[in-house]
Amino acid sequence: MPNGFRLSEETKKKMSEARMRRYHPVLSREEMVRLYLVENKSDVVIGKSLGVTTRVIQHLRNKYGIRATAAQLAERTRLERTGKKWPLEACRKMSESRMGNKNPNWGKPKSPETKAKLRAAHLGSNSHQWRGGRIVIRPGYIKIMAHDHPSADSYGYVFEHRLVAESVIGRYLGQREAVHHVNKKHDDNRPENLIVFKSHGAHLRFERNCALAPADIVFDGRLL
Repeated sequence: MPNGFRLSEETKKKMSEARMRRYHPVLSREEMVRLYLVENKSDVVIGKSLGVTTRVIQHLRNKYGIRATAAQLAERTRLERTGKKWPLEACRKMSESRMGNKNPNWGKPKSPETKAKLRAAHLGSNSHQWRGGRIVIRPGYIKIMAHDHPSADSYGYVFEHRLVAESVIGRYLGQREAVHHVNKKHDDNRPENLIVFKSHGAHLRFERNCALAPADIVFDGRLL
């Protein structure tokens, strides 16, 4: 400030009020505990609601000795991030930070009991991909959840048309036996729309309008 320059009383008052807003406590300790610990609000949110900087709120917390627990900080972060998508770069960095030997479970073998519990925790209706035990795959075939079926795939699903055919003939279908849809609609699995052939070769001959022996047809839904 130049020599001989004096501030007016009004300027001094404004500077004093600005200094008070910046450094003087604007909250009591009880109010700070309520906002920061009970309502679980961050320094940024509290500062915006009071019209002060985040540094003022941090200064007040340090003065009052208020600290949040790790669980409270995690919950606050979860609430602030709910409904927001992480940037792709942030997702990549988080993924790389837990790959290989950076993963806390790296090199720790799991017991058979633990593996069974993990599998049961994500099986059936516990899975985030659960669709009621019925899925549709291309080109329109339907699969049903049936873990105990001998022909179930690695996810426990079996084609619905094979299950319907098995219920009609009263036994499991062999691996070589094929099921044909009469109306070419793969999601129409009514018994009268199904024909079971002894082999895939017999099924192919039928589609090519070639002659078939009666023994080549295990079940013919057209006769129902």
